[in-house]
Amino acid sequence: MPLGLTTVDDLCRRLESIEGHVRGVKRMAEQGKDCESLLVQLLAVRAAVDRSASIVLYGHVDHCLREAIQSGDQKAALAELQAVLRYLSP
Repeated sequence: MPLGLTTVDDLCRRLESIEGHVRGVKRMAEQGKDCESLLVQLLAVRAAVDRSASIVLYGHVDHCLREAIQSGDQKAALAELQAVLRYLSP
């Protein structure tokens, strides 16, 4: 099931921000900025991507997992939960 409209809008705003941030980090690299500054900015990008992934993950749990639970199909609910857990483990 797709994400709700509000969630999609929030996700798209976050992704646009991430794109801009990545372009800024690229400019910093091209300008020869120091490694520490680049690492700080790259870690900020990673955190923003992780927050965006969380939005999608929570949407998945809220829609897909809830739907599987409400359907009463225990196998489907377990499969959805396992799918979510696969994304969380490294």
